[in-house]
Amino acid sequence: MKIPDHLTQALQTIFQEGEMHEKRKGEEAPDFYLSENFLKQSTLISYCDHKFLNSITPRNENALDINGLLEFIHELGFKLATNKIAGCFFYPANGFMGWHTNYSDKDWRIYIVNSIKGDSFFRYKKDDKIITDYDPIGWSYRAFYVGDASDPYWHCVNGGSGRYSIGFRLKKIP
Repeated sequence: MKIPDHLTQALQTIFQEGEMHEKRKGEEAPDFYLSENFLKQSTLISYCDHKFLNSITPRNENALDINGLLEFIHELGFKLATNKIAGCFFYPANGFMGWHTNYSDKDWRIYIVNSIKGDSFFRYKKDDKIITDYDPIGWSYRAFYVGDASDPYWHCVNGGSGRYSIGFRLKKIP
């Protein structure tokens, strides 16, 4: 799903002005850590053990005050669960985040993504099937529910040629 044009400039500012911290753990190529075979070997983990990405700390801690962002999330039927960003990342070429569940933070998520060439993807397990959902070029979003340890939502990310993402924890509006 595409992001409204009025939000894209504000989102780009977060990434341009934020402080970048490289996080690299894992010596294999991303294909190994994003494979179904690796998932079958994995034990229940909340946070990812294998990754190559840059975590970004927004310069302005009021990144949630982006003009129109809260209204956009509300129009999707959600409200923020917390005033903290769930994740703000830049995946360089061949960057990735391996299989994980986030089961210790059960809630809805929205990730707003900018794929540089449209070759990045979000992969997840649903009903014993592995689904690979490619990001379109430019800004888009994806909302999904992260269950607890009894109903884990296994997922991973491939940064392709480059991918920006910023995520928020959400609550459904009753």
